[in-house]
Amino acid sequence: MYKLLGDSYALADDDSHAIEAYGKAAGMSKDGNVDYVRGSLLMNNDRGKEAVEALRQAVAKGGLKQPGEAYILLGDAENNANNSAGATAAWEKAKAYPSTKQMAEQRLKSGKSGKAPVTKHSKP
Repeated sequence: MYKLLGDSYALADDDSHAIEAYGKAAGMSKDGNVDYVRGSLLMNNDRGKEAVEALRQAVAKGGLKQPGEAYILLGDAENNANNSAGATAAWEKAKAYPSTKQMAEQRLKSGKSGKAPVTKHSKP
């Protein structure tokens, strides 16, 4: 029920209420998909520390529809939180998925050159 409520708020571009509803849904969810969506919304609302936590929960729970994208987003959140080791670890994991291999390699290359990667994301 809370996930559907979060989806409704997200469609209405009411991110603060969507984040709240997804937070309630995440506690009841057996997989990490709700945490992933919540983490994405948190990132887009400049709430990086909360995004890191939500995305860590997403990958820890597993069962993700988009695991590579979750690792990319986690890496971006870690990077924004100035945790380069965490960002590198997440992006390395994202390389294992065909849909995110190239993106992860670009971020890793940018990170090694000292350039910050692009981290704005669209809603999942």
